[in-house]
Amino acid sequence: MSGWPELGEVARAARLAGGKVLPEMRKGLNKMGPPAKKAVQESALAKLPKSGGFAATMHRAIRMRVKSDLGLSTAGVTLVTTAAGRGRLRHIGAINSGRLRHPVYGHRTRWVTQRVPEGFWDDAMDKTSDVAHQRMREVLDATTRTLKG
Repeated sequence: MSGWPELGEVARAARLAGGKVLPEMRKGLNKMGPPAKKAVQESALAKLPKSGGFAATMHRAIRMRVKSDLGLSTAGVTLVTTAAGRGRLRHIGAINSGRLRHPVYGHRTRWVTQRVPEGFWDDAMDKTSDVAHQRMREVLDATTRTLKG
């Protein structure tokens, strides 16, 4: 998430204050993850192919974590999304762009690329951006209030 220049400044002040201020700030930022994960899972069910069970498989496989960098010049929050496959991670970027590679049923050594609807991840992020921005504002305001005393 970008566009929050005060994030680095507030994080720096929290770091200088010591104690539990910075861990509490991270804890607040981590609360952005569950609504975004739920939106991505719902989008997978709605947009990805249901035949063969792919939509349901992706719904179950999606994992999301919040990575927060609270350095002054590098401050930012990233939602890292992964989806487990058989033995390796699924390529969410390719699936989001409309390309799904999979083995041909009955011929596991032969792989094909299938077109799927684009934007299952993008749509979910667009849907939850207002919630994420609201959560960021709440965290920054709460941390600023704590620092002021």
